[in-house]
Amino acid sequence: FELESDLQLGANVGREETTFRIFAPQAQQVTVTFYRQPDKSDRQTLIMKCVDDRVWETKINSNLHRFYYYYHIIGNNETPHTHFNSSFKVMDPYAIATVGSTGPGIIWDKDLIKRPHSPFIPPHWHDLVIVEAHLRDLLKKAPLELETKERLGFNGLRKWLQEDNNYFKKLGVNAVELQPILEFDNYHATEYHWGYMPVNFFSPESSYASDPLMGSQIEEFQLLIEEFHRQGLAVIIDV
Repeated sequence: FELESDLQLGANVGREETTFRIFAPQAQQVTVTFYRQPDKSDRQTLIMKCVDDRVWETKINSNLHRFYYYYHIIGNNETPHTHFNSSFKVMDPYAIATVGSTGPGIIWDKDLIKRPHSPFIPPHWHDLVIVEAHLRDLLKKAPLELETKERLGFNGLRKWLQEDNNYFKKLGVNAVELQPILEFDNYHATEYHWGYMPVNFFSPESSYASDPLMGSQIEEFQLLIEEFHRQGLAVIIDV
């Protein structure tokens, strides 16, 4: 429990390189597999090197933005506290987008993520009037024209917020606490799930996206939050 590292973990993209790092101090070998084609026809696997007795690392001289990736972690199971499985595809806990709850992760160049034009100033904590809500509950019977997929995700909620008759405006709240919108352990995209079984804390939920294979959840979640702020509503993320 005392082990830690100051190295930047995850798949980090530079202009002409990508660096993979994962924290696995008890591992004996770690490999990373990455590919651009969803059918994995172009996949490559690299053996990683342990750089400080706890973090495994490898670099490739290529910008792998929007590639898919996963790890294999090999170790011994001499104690009841380890459960190494050399055939199991390990999803990077630092991935900021995933195709689904079992992966793979999606490599994303963070420099390409758009930043808000102006910061939102939330109310003081003692002035907050909060409603807790589930994304799909809000959209199930929302009185506006939405495609079926929109009623299941970020885009639909953003459109509903733009309506003059949306529930929050009538309710008089100034903050919304969303039940978990991080990647959670659902079996299929249409499953109703409250989200309290997180898989990746840094990835917006892929089943709420219009095109999770392309990582659309990143921008769609950003646009949703911007719309909440435009409507004067602070957002609290439930984990």
